[in-house]
Amino acid sequence: MSKYLFADTETTGLVNPKPVEIFCQPWLEVGELGRSFNVLIHREDHEFETKALEMAHESGLYEAMKQYGVSPADAFKQFEEYLKSLDGDGWILSGSDPGFDVRVLKNFCFDFIWESKMHYRTLDVNTVCYLFSWEKDKLPRKHRAEDDVNRDIGIWERALKKVGH
Repeated sequence: MSKYLFADTETTGLVNPKPVEIFCQPWLEVGELGRSFNVLIHREDHEFETKALEMAHESGLYEAMKQYGVSPADAFKQFEEYLKSLDGDGWILSGSDPGFDVRVLKNFCFDFIWESKMHYRTLDVNTVCYLFSWEKDKLPRKHRAEDDVNRDIGIWERALKKVGH
C-alpha cells in the first residue's frame, strides 16, 4: 500500500524561498488520515519578496506568523521529529507543487532523515487535474498551507473514486 504525505509550504517567495508555514497530512486511503503537522516560522519583513508579503498579509498568515511563529531552528527540530514519527518509510510527497515543496523541505531537515522516510517519487495533484480535465484554478485558494493540503486531498480522493478505487 502506498503512503502519501500531502504537504504544502508557504514561503517568503520563489527566488530564495524560506518556509514560513509548513503543513503535512499523512494519507493512507480514503477516510484514513494520520497525525498532521503544522508549524509557523517567524520571519522578518526584509526576508519576503514583495508579492509573497502581500499574499501573507491577505491570507492572515503574516499576522499568525508574527504572533505564533517559532524560530527557524525550533521549526527545524519540530519538523525532523515529525518525520521521524512517521510509520515506516517510502512516503510519497504529494500536493500542488511537490517539486517546489521537496526543495524547500529537504533544505529544512538533515538529508539522512529525509532519505530514510521519503520516497524519491512525488504525486503532483495538478497533473491529476490535467488528466481529468478538471480546472483546479477555479477552486478557492487561501494561500494557507492547511487549506491547500485539504483541497489537494479532496482532488486525489475524487480522482480515485473516478477510476473506481
